[in-house]
Amino acid sequence: MIVIVLVVILNIIGSSLYQKYRPSGDMTMTDLYTLSDASKELLSDVTAPVNIIFCAMPDILTANNSMRYIYYSALEYEKAFDNITIEYKDIYKNPTSIEKYKTSNASDINQYSVIIESGTEFRVFARQ
Repeated sequence: MIVIVLVVILNIIGSSLYQKYRPSGDMTMTDLYTLSDASKELLSDVTAPVNIIFCAMPDILTANNSMRYIYYSALEYEKAFDNITIEYKDIYKNPTSIEKYKTSNASDINQYSVIIESGTEFRVFARQ
C-alpha cells in the first residue's frame, strides 16, 4: 500500500514539475515545434502587443494532437518575441470572458478556438 501511495505522490510531483519547467527544446526528429526562420522574420517587424488567447487550459490543449502543435508553437512565439503573450480563458467556467470576440449570435467559439488579438483588432480561429 505504501508503495502505491509513494508512486502516486511521485507521479503528481513529476507532472507538476513538468508543467512548470517544461523542457523547451524540440525533441521531434522533424523539428515540429521549432519556429522557422521565415516565420521569425515575418514577425520581427511587428512591435505592437499581440495576445494569443486559448479558450481552454493547457491540459486540454496538450491532450489533443492538433491543439498540442498549435499550443507549443504559440509558446515558442511567446518565448521568441517580447510583444507576444499567451492567455487562457476557461469558456465553460467563465463564458462571458469571450463575449467581445463574438461578432454575431452565430459565432461559434469553443474550447479549441484560438483568438489572436492586437489592439482593437482580433481574429478567431476555430478548429474544424
